[in-house]
Amino acid sequence: MKTDQYNALLLVGPTGSGKTPLGRYLEEHGLNNRACVHFDFGENLRNVARNGHPSVSEDDRLFLEDVLHRGALLENETFYLAEAVFGAFVEDRQVGKDDLVVLNGLPRHLDQAKDTDRLVTIQTLVHLVCTPEGVCRRISQNTGRDRTGRVDDTPEQIARKIAIFNSRTLPLIDYYHGKGATVCRVEASVDVTPSDMASRLVAGIR
Repeated sequence: MKTDQYNALLLVGPTGSGKTPLGRYLEEHGLNNRACVHFDFGENLRNVARNGHPSVSEDDRLFLEDVLHRGALLENETFYLAEAVFGAFVEDRQVGKDDLVVLNGLPRHLDQAKDTDRLVTIQTLVHLVCTPEGVCRRISQNTGRDRTGRVDDTPEQIARKIAIFNSRTLPLIDYYHGKGATVCRVEASVDVTPSDMASRLVAGIR
């Protein structure tokens, strides 16, 4: 399978900022008349950790279960798991070379970015800006309708995820800007809907 043919848009934002609802919206409605396919890495990982997958050993499944429980990130030595999940996704969804892959949750840090660059070309980075207070309110109100059943939304885990985002994920903005990607900043306040975000995204990349 060749994945270097895929172009991508990367959603970057703290937990609860609306990445998944926006990704789903773009998949349903497209972006500037271009078909989008939403790859929610976290959702795919949770499914694999819960149900297993032919390409993932039982030891790796248990490892992913622990990673999710701790709110940790996959590091270099385990990126093969991310690559396997992404490869299964593009094959199962029959992603075409003209489709735009909306990446949500991968990459999450610079080392992952360098590995992800072997799989896709990130043309646009969308930074969903949300304060820690806004994150907590969006999650408690389930603004994006995507938090039901989540077991990793405790106050301690939310705070840990925000700290990891600030230290390890935010540097992706400068990294991809330096590689020529268009960077679009979208405010993700408590009451902002996926439709609102998409409209601001379209306006920001014109």
